[in-house]
This record gives sequence, C-alpha cells and structure tokens, in this order.
Amino acid sequence: MLVFPSTPLPDELFPDPPIPGIPRWRWDGVKWVAAPTTGAGFIPLPNQQIGGQLMLGGPEPAATIVFNPYNGDWIRIDGQLYQIPPVGISAGPTVSIDGVAGQSLAADTVYYVYLFDNAGTLIIDFSQTGHQRSSQANNNGTEIKQGDNSRTLIGIVMATTGATPFRSALLRSWLNRGRGIFRAWQPWGPSGAFGVIEVAATTFVSFAETITVNLDDGITIQSDYVFVGEQIRLDAIGGTARSVSMNVAPIGAATIPLSLAEVWLVTEGSHRVFAHVQLSGSGVGSGNTGIYVTLG
Repeated sequence: MLVFPSTPLPDELFPDPPIPGIPRWRWDGVKWVAAPTTGAGFIPLPNQQIGGQLMLGGPEPAATIVFNPYNGDWIRIDGQLYQIPPVGISAGPTVSIDGVAGQSLAADTVYYVYLFDNAGTLIIDFSQTGHQRSSQANNNGTEIKQGDNSRTLIGIVMATTGATPFRSALLRSWLNRGRGIFRAWQPWGPSGAFGVIEVAATTFVSFAETITVNLDDGITIQSDYVFVGEQIRLDAIGGTARSVSMNVAPIGAATIPLSLAEVWLVTEGSHRVFAHVQLSGSGVGSGNTGIYVTLG
C-alpha cells in the first residue's frame, strides 16, 4: 500500500524514486494528479536530460538529416518536454518550410532548423527566420524561432542541388555541436600564369563561433618563376588577408614547403575560406594545397 506524503511541495513526485509498474503522481498544489510521461506538465527525472544532435541521415552526401538522441533524449518545445525517439526525427529531401510540408530547399541558401509539435508528432521545420532566446515563463532559456515559442532551434543548414543535398560542412547542430572538422585538398598547376591565383577553397556554415584554419602547401617553382607568398582569406576576395608568407624562391627550380594558421571569430551563416598564391616573373609553378577548418 502506497502512503502519500502528508505535506507535499508543489510539483513533488510520488513515488520518488519511481517504482517499476507503479504510476507516478504529482502534487499540483491542491491535489495529487497523474504525472504525465511527456508533454505538458512533465517533470523529467535526473537521467532524463535535454539533449539531441542534428546530423546527416546517411553517408555524405545525404538525402536526409536526422535529429538523434545524444547526451540526452528530451527536448523542450513551448514549455513542454518531449522524448526524442530512439530512431531520431528525420527530414528530407522534401521538407517542411515555415510549416508548409512537401517543399524543396533552395540551393546555396542558409536555413535555420527548428523542431515543433504537430498534433503530437515532432516535425523538423526549416526557415530563413533567425532565432532568439525565449523569455516565456515555462520556456525561459530555450533557443526559439524569433517570436515563436512553438519552434525550438536544433541547427543550421545550407543545401546543395540534387537528391542528396546535405553535406557535413554545410550542417551545424545547435545542441551538442562539438567540433566540426573538414578540409579541402587541391593540387594545382602546372600554371604558366602569374599574379594572384586561387588554389583551394571550402565552404561551411556555422553559428557565431571561433574557427581555426590551417594551410599546408608544397609549391614547386620552375625556372624564371618567383614565389612571392601565400594567403588565407575569409569570404570575399577583398577581405582581410592573413598569414602572408614573403618567402621568395631563387631563380631556378625550387620546392617550398609552407604552413600557415589563422583563428577567426565568424558570424552566423555561411562562409568561404580559400587560399591564394602570388607568383611573379615567368615560367611554370605548381603545388598541392590543403586547407583544414576546425569549428569550435
């Protein structure tokens, strides 16, 4: 026989800890009521953590993305707690955009990824509308779509064209985002051109966070070609150039190993990191350039 506490506190659960096979009850301040197992009024146990991670739904490039349980399997939406199913919540290649199902994402366009409750079913919803931190009493601190507590932020994405539009560098989880590591490796030349030449580039999406960019190159200069330097650039070609090397090759064949590194605080959205080499004189030059980008 269960003996309920005689002076319970508001939202107190009984029995606590739970007993297998015995329903739990919650004191609502006036009486004992059945404790919900999800949704409105649900109070999680210590091991029922807010968590989840947005990731590719298959090998890259992927046709879908999925919000999986990760470091917890609960998510708060509009003040209510919902359990993330073990198989996760998927979307793609057709998706819901601003609540309208059956849509296709525009290529090379940044979307925020939200989760909402559609009559008891959790749905991933894409939108170009940004996010904010909720101040609603029962949802305080949850990152939501601007002005809309019914949408909880779970990530950011930029799709490409075709039936498999999702790439790891173009997908970033809001929760449990961890480190994003990706690269562009590009052999170039032999080139008889001179001046500034773009030799490698990579595009990614991020929230406002720190990125570390490393560049490795081995540049071979043939006769009558002078190597002036190499640059790492962020976004527009006219942007700030960093880590410029002024190593100069002597006239005649020479190979120059080169390593550069830079750290930037990037804004939210899509970005492009690329490398330039600057050559002068005449002749032929070639190289093997690798750019490595680490997010977080």
